[in-house]
Amino acid sequence: MAGRSGVIDGDWDGIIPPVIKASPGRILRLGGDLRWVDAQEPLHADIDVNKTCGVGPGMAFANAVLRGDPRRFRVVGLVPCAIGGSGIGDWSRGGRLYEGIFLEIMFFKLKSV
Repeated sequence: MAGRSGVIDGDWDGIIPPVIKASPGRILRLGGDLRWVDAQEPLHADIDVNKTCGVGPGMAFANAVLRGDPRRFRVVGLVPCAIGGSGIGDWSRGGRLYEGIFLEIMFFKLKSV
């Protein structure tokens, strides 16, 4: 999940649209310390520590998933990985950010077994 919004000249306007409501215990996010915590905006606050983080699509996506079949989706886990100012090339194979996110995915794949 990547993206940020509401950041103008390095300052976040603090506006959180209603579609991005928190849902404690139902929407979690993986924190910078690799522990699951209740999700709230800005989701990337302890991930992209060198940038001002704003509101991205993560919470709206999670809320949309939760509106689906409640037997199928009881909890949504978000894994923030945006790095402000990065381009798509940084995230492609061989890019400067690809290896880090690949290793993180492998870690969680092994941990979930």
